[in-house]
Amino acid sequence: MTRRLGRIYSKGQNLWSSRTLSVLALLLSMMILTIKGRSSLSELFLLVSLSQSWNLIGGLTGYSSLGQVAFFGLGAYFAGISIEYWHFSFPLALGGSALVAIVFAVLVGVPLLRLRGPYFAIATLVASLGTFEAFSWISSVMPGGDGVTITTAGTTAIMRYPTQGGFALMYLTLATVATVSVALLVRSRHGGGLRLIKENEALAAFSGINTRRYKVVVFAFSGVIAALAGGVYGFQQVTLDPNTLFNPRLSIAMVAMVLIGGSGTVFGPIFGALVVTAALELVANHSGSAQDVVVAAITVLGVLRQAETFPPPSGPAPGVLGADPTSDPQFVERSFVVVPRLVERIRAGSKDG
Repeated sequence: MTRRLGRIYSKGQNLWSSRTLSVLALLLSMMILTIKGRSSLSELFLLVSLSQSWNLIGGLTGYSSLGQVAFFGLGAYFAGISIEYWHFSFPLALGGSALVAIVFAVLVGVPLLRLRGPYFAIATLVASLGTFEAFSWISSVMPGGDGVTITTAGTTAIMRYPTQGGFALMYLTLATVATVSVALLVRSRHGGGLRLIKENEALAAFSGINTRRYKVVVFAFSGVIAALAGGVYGFQQVTLDPNTLFNPRLSIAMVAMVLIGGSGTVFGPIFGALVVTAALELVANHSGSAQDVVVAAITVLGVLRQAETFPPPSGPAPGVLGADPTSDPQFVERSFVVVPRLVERIRAGSKDG
């Protein structure tokens, strides 16, 4: 009797395993989005782009940024201001948004990327809040005191306002570019360097990797993706509201999508975006507080999933016995890193000594 109950319990565990629940969540999310129709596609593709943006710095490099929304808002505001007041074309405005994101990433990333863990997360959150306050002030002193409103009709409009399908196509293009970029980076030598930084940054630096340059470059790249998404979103919304464009909920949603789908993977953020988009569609007619609760719940589930799937790396420094993560047989499988030959020589030398 006891053995039979044990077998039933084991089958129940297998049935409700993480993989089974993921498949069920995926099917349910696709069903919800299919019912909602085209209106949810733009949001889905937008969230895929943003999740891949966070995946670059948080998933591959291990630097959990809570201020990624600052790039989103910056991109939207630069595109809106340049279109409305400087009469830039839309593609030129998006290019300017990307350049602004790079400059901001360098100015913020050089000092803040010296921090790690919760210190970096808190610092990026403060940076995004400071950016929000700055643009709230800018909106208040703009002509009329109502912020920036892009002219999309009449003789002064810079281009024909796209249809809903046109914006969905823009978001799809950006999501595709972001996903392909992550896929290429993961399989590249530079992606291996980022994985090694995530596992053990001291060891990465000891093996000859310029960790500061790697981190700043990937931080800027992730910021460019978020800024481009913000530029398209700002043009779609017409009126730029800092409370919407710099909403911390969006940063938390990026974290939730990557964690629930799989941090540091290529298709995990897409799965996470499907789940988050479907969940937000279910509470779309409710207050913002309901959406906050949904995002918070998905974030907690994502943290629990990551804690179960990816055990923490070992040790802080290569000089400490047992601190070398390459001694872990699951290291290569978890990080897809080809360990540099110098690291192998270091290990061989320590054994000989």
